[in-house]
Amino acid sequence: MGRYLACVVGVAAPDPFRFRGERFAFGTAAGVDGDVDFYTGLLYEEVPSDRLVFAGARTRRHDTTRKALLSHLAHLAGDARAGDTLVLVLVGHGFQVRDNPDRPDEADGFDEVFAAADQPIVDDDFAGLWATMRPDANVIVFADTCSSHTIGIMGGRSDEHINSDASKGPSRLSLAASMPFETAASEPARVGSGSRGIFSQALEVAWQGERPATYLDWFRATATHVGATRPKQHPQLLYIGPDDELLNRRPFT
Repeated sequence: MGRYLACVVGVAAPDPFRFRGERFAFGTAAGVDGDVDFYTGLLYEEVPSDRLVFAGARTRRHDTTRKALLSHLAHLAGDARAGDTLVLVLVGHGFQVRDNPDRPDEADGFDEVFAAADQPIVDDDFAGLWATMRPDANVIVFADTCSSHTIGIMGGRSDEHINSDASKGPSRLSLAASMPFETAASEPARVGSGSRGIFSQALEVAWQGERPATYLDWFRATATHVGATRPKQHPQLLYIGPDDELLNRRPFT
């Protein structure tokens, strides 16, 4: 059995920054702390301690800068052995921005972006890290941000389809809160428990119900719950790999 190399990232209030000629400023994303607690607790509860490589959630500013996050993820990616699974959780602000005009590589003309504490991390940055990993490892990304569909695992023009024999690098599975250009909402604050991201809360509800047999089952139950709670938000599943083994694996086994 392989190890789980986990990184849970929560950035509620990034600094304003300029990127590709535009200025971006952010309010405080509601629900980040509660969502980080959920994913952290889930990993500790479901993955045996001798198979979990987890240094704790990254929520403090100096741990969630662009440089710090990419350095940490590069270390995890380089440490992955055969059968290991790297789990990345992104909770906070996501958006889209016009593709780099000097190196255009996006079929729709836009890059998906995660707002680190000080600067953006583009989908190409994540995809580039995964491309360095050995092909017999795996990557799973949970992304509860706006415009999150491909944010954590895929950049560029490559339209790799599910079960693609042409895919390079490890098998990659993304469970994301929303379509491109779509808002991923948080529910209103509740007395005594704070607010939660709609998507992360739905993942928890689906997990606590009839335990999902596969990642695909978990996503389907989550999407159903989101649809009943917030019809204007559409969770997205993206899978890239040579077969459907990871997609149909029992979660955290």
